[in-house]
Amino acid sequence: MAFRLRLASILAFILMAVSVHAFDEGFGVMSKNPSVSPFGNEIAFEADFDGPLNIWISTMGGGSLSKLTNGLNDATTDIWTIRPDGSGLAQLTSKSLNNRQPAWSPNGSQIAFVSDRGGTNDIWIMNADGTSQKRLTTLPGEEDHPSFSPSGAQIVFAETVNDSSVLMVINTDGTGLRTLTAAGFNDWNPSWTGDGILFSSNRDATSEHWKIWHIQPDGTGLGKISDVIGLDPVQLPNNHILLSDEVTDTGAVATVTDLDLVAGTRRIINDIRGRFTPIDIRPESPVNAISPKSKGTVLVAILSRPGFDATVRVDTSTLTFGRTGTQQSFVECEKNSRDVNGDGLADLVCRFNIQQASFQPGDTRGILLFDDLDGSPFEGIDSVKIVTDDDGSDD
Repeated sequence: MAFRLRLASILAFILMAVSVHAFDEGFGVMSKNPSVSPFGNEIAFEADFDGPLNIWISTMGGGSLSKLTNGLNDATTDIWTIRPDGSGLAQLTSKSLNNRQPAWSPNGSQIAFVSDRGGTNDIWIMNADGTSQKRLTTLPGEEDHPSFSPSGAQIVFAETVNDSSVLMVINTDGTGLRTLTAAGFNDWNPSWTGDGILFSSNRDATSEHWKIWHIQPDGTGLGKISDVIGLDPVQLPNNHILLSDEVTDTGAVATVTDLDLVAGTRRIINDIRGRFTPIDIRPESPVNAISPKSKGTVLVAILSRPGFDATVRVDTSTLTFGRTGTQQSFVECEKNSRDVNGDGLADLVCRFNIQQASFQPGDTRGILLFDDLDGSPFEGIDSVKIVTDDDGSDD
């Protein structure tokens, strides 16, 4: 994953280039490689919601979404740290080659990562400040996706040779290298948890797709977790797994999904159906309170940004807004544009009928959909608070 949250200080890794190694290329937005905050209330992931792949942060419920980085490129990659508010950017590696896939040790003192500075992709380790960089593997194949054991004494990773990938384990001092899974398949994206090691694999004989599997650190207990097609598994409490879901109900190539292992259900965290655009529901209100029974209207600002002037690029005839985004609740847009977030850019502010937006008790987000003048789809998401003791309108 390109981003890892660090203990209570919540520092994060940013990978300044990304690859789409296992998903089929196709049209549509993509979100993948999730990482969970220490408190379990936020996730960070890679997504191309507004064009190129960047790092985004979302609440676990999907009610809030914000972009952390701008302009990742695929020339060379290095490892950086940054705080979730975008401050404190610091570069840890700089070798004019590719340093990627960083992973925190459990106590936050070390970082395992992949580097090709030795000619092939190998597992390296360094201190959290970037010092004492040390190569751990010199294998003939390509190593990927390191993950620390809960004790921090070992690292599991994927080793690819001749189109076959196996999981391997090594001590953090470079000793004790051993193979965990048998060759003949592609075992990827290991994530070491207190209950064992989760990973993605195509070893299911009944399907050519990637499924989520589980194995114990001693090589026992190999088994398929679910028939859900996905990658990048992350263990959550209460028998839930976060994963990059390749099968979606929209035009998205991949989404970040919460899989309930007991119920067998999937909940998409951010199901973006178009290029992401920032919006502000009730821009004059500190709390986005909405009363579903209100007969009034609610204001939603479509925020402009460099390269996208909402006041001229939005096809207002395509605007829909509500609990799912498809509600035909559009009333009108203000004739005079205004800068609602103080960034110096004029924003488009539009009015929507609250009852037609179909909000229900328990809803935590509002979704806006539209096409631009070229016919490209866009989607905006902002949090809402459903209330009964407030008119919840902007009339």
